[in-house]
Amino acid sequence: MTRRSLRRTTGAIASVAAILFPGAAFAQVLTAVPTFHIANGQNAGPQEQDGGPGHEQGDITYVKVGEKVYVVTVYMSSKVEEGLWQGKCTSIEFGPDGQPTVVADQVQISDYPEGDRPFNHPRIATDELTGKVIVIFGSDAVNGDAANTSTYVTALDHMCNRVADVTRVSNNANNNEGAGDIHCHKNGKCTAGYLSTGNNDTSFALGLQINDLGGGQVSIERTWLKGVVAPSNIGRPAITSSTDDRALFCAAKGDNRPPEDGVQCAMLDTADGTILYKQIIAASQPGEKIYMNQPTVGALDNGRFAVQVLESSGQGKITNEKGSNVTHAYVIEPQLDSFLVKDHKVGLGSYHTHSAICAGAYGLEGKRHFGILGAPVTGNGQPSFQLLSYDATTGIAQDKTMNKWVVGWYGDSGKLANLYGANPGTQGRDFLRCKGDVPNPGFGQPNGYLPHVKTFFVTPHSGRIDGEEKNSQWLSFVPGHTSEVVQPAAPTDPTSIEPGPSDNGYTGNPEPPKPAPQDDPIPGTDNDKDPSVLTSPSSGGCAVSGDEDDLSGAAGLALVGLGLVMASRRRKGV
Repeated sequence: MTRRSLRRTTGAIASVAAILFPGAAFAQVLTAVPTFHIANGQNAGPQEQDGGPGHEQGDITYVKVGEKVYVVTVYMSSKVEEGLWQGKCTSIEFGPDGQPTVVADQVQISDYPEGDRPFNHPRIATDELTGKVIVIFGSDAVNGDAANTSTYVTALDHMCNRVADVTRVSNNANNNEGAGDIHCHKNGKCTAGYLSTGNNDTSFALGLQINDLGGGQVSIERTWLKGVVAPSNIGRPAITSSTDDRALFCAAKGDNRPPEDGVQCAMLDTADGTILYKQIIAASQPGEKIYMNQPTVGALDNGRFAVQVLESSGQGKITNEKGSNVTHAYVIEPQLDSFLVKDHKVGLGSYHTHSAICAGAYGLEGKRHFGILGAPVTGNGQPSFQLLSYDATTGIAQDKTMNKWVVGWYGDSGKLANLYGANPGTQGRDFLRCKGDVPNPGFGQPNGYLPHVKTFFVTPHSGRIDGEEKNSQWLSFVPGHTSEVVQPAAPTDPTSIEPGPSDNGYTGNPEPPKPAPQDDPIPGTDNDKDPSVLTSPSSGGCAVSGDEDDLSGAAGLALVGLGLVMASRRRKGV
C-alpha cells in the first residue's frame, strides 16, 4: 500500500468512525498490531482425553543484547513426538532497523515422556544481571513418573538454549505443588511462588538467587521459602514489584473451590520473605453466591498496583458446570501496615472468563496503564486488549473507543483445553499472560520498524484456525509508549509492514476468521449461539452482548470490518 492509499484508508476509517461515534476524537496515526503466528495447530496430538489443545499458556519476557531486543516466549505444546505435552520456546529479534525476525523457532525445552503433567503452567522472567530467562514450571515427570507434581526452575538464553540445570524449588513431595509465578528484580534476585495442595493447602513465596557460572551458564539457588496465604485450595499466586526490596504477592484464600474467603494480598520483604502485612482485597460472599478468585497484578505509578480478580457464581460446586465470571479491577496503594483500596470497578474488558492484566507505559506521555487481555472461552472470536488508566482524582477510566485493541484473528481461552485435557467437559482452561514496557530498538530510527512506537505491550494467545485440529500460538505487539497519538487498527502480519517513518500504518490484513465448527456444548458456555467475529462484553465470560458504547458491538464490527475489507493481501506464515 502506498503512502497515498494509506492516507485514503486512514481517512475512510476515520470518516466511518465519526459517523458511528459522533463527537469522538480520533487519532492521527492508524497503527496495526503486528501479530506473529509462531506455531500452528496441525498434527498437535490426538483429539481425545489428554490429547492436549495444541499450544497454550504462553508467557513472555525480553532480553537486551547490544542494540537488539529478543522477545522470548515459552508455552505448552502438544505438538510433540513423545508425552502428552512439553515446553517450547520461540525468540523474535528486534533490531534498530529492518523487520523483526524469528530467530529461534519452536525449540523444545523439555523432554519428559512420562507423567500426567510433564510440563505445566510455565512462567518466565528475565534476570537483568545475567541476561538469562528464568523459567518456573510444574511437572510430575522430571525424575520419571512421580505421584505428585513439583515446581522446578531452569534458565534459557535469548536463543532458547537451556543454560542451567533443572532444579526443584518446591518443598513437599507428598503434595501437588505447581501453578507457579515469578518476578525478577534488577539485582540478580527473583521472587517466585507456587500453590501447594494436599495437606495444609498453602500458597508459598520463595526467593531465588541467580549465579553467573561463566561460559553463558548460570545456577539458580532457592534462598528462602515462606507460606503466605493459607488455607489456599486454589491459590495460583500472582507476583509483581516496583522496587527491588518489596514484592506484591496475591492468591485466593479458602478451603474450597471456589474460595469462600476471597483474594488476599501480601507485601513481602524480598531479602528473606518476611510478610510485612497482608489483607483480603476482594472478599467472597458465599451467601450471595459471590466467590472472588484468580488474581493477576501489575505495577502502576507512585508505588500503586492494579489487581484484577474474577468473580465466580460458584455454580460448579453443585453442578460440576462452569459458573459465570465477572472482572473486578482494583487499584491499591501500600501503606505502612496495610493496603488502601483507591478504586474498584466491575465488568471491565471484553471477555471476563480467564482474562488477565499487565501494566506498562502507554500514550504520548508514557503514563502507566494496565491492560485486560481476554479471549472467548467458546473458541469463536478474536482476542482483545483493553487499556485502562488510573487518576487519583477520577479513578479508573477506560476509553473503549481509542484504547481497545483487537490483538489477533483467533482466540480461545479454554474451549480446547476443556475438550482435550485430563477431565474433558468438566475443567480445563488457558492461563492468559501479557507484558508491558517491551522496548522497540527501531524507535526513532530512519529505517526502524514502527519508529513511532517506543515500547510495546506483548500479548500471547492461542486460537484455532478453521480447518486445523488444534490451537495455534500467536504473539501480538500493541503500541505502548508512542511519539504520536495512535488509533487502533486490525491486526496484521509483521511482514506486511515495511520499515521506515512513512509506513506507520498497515499494508495488508488476513481474511477475517471464519467461525469454528460448533462442537458439542461445553458445560457452562454459550457455544450454541452465533459467534461474534469481534470481541463482545460478557457477564459470564461466554455470552455475547451488545454494549452500544463498546467497539466490540455492531459499530465496532463495522469499523474494524472496514479495515479487513480494504485489505488485499493474505497473511503470510511466520
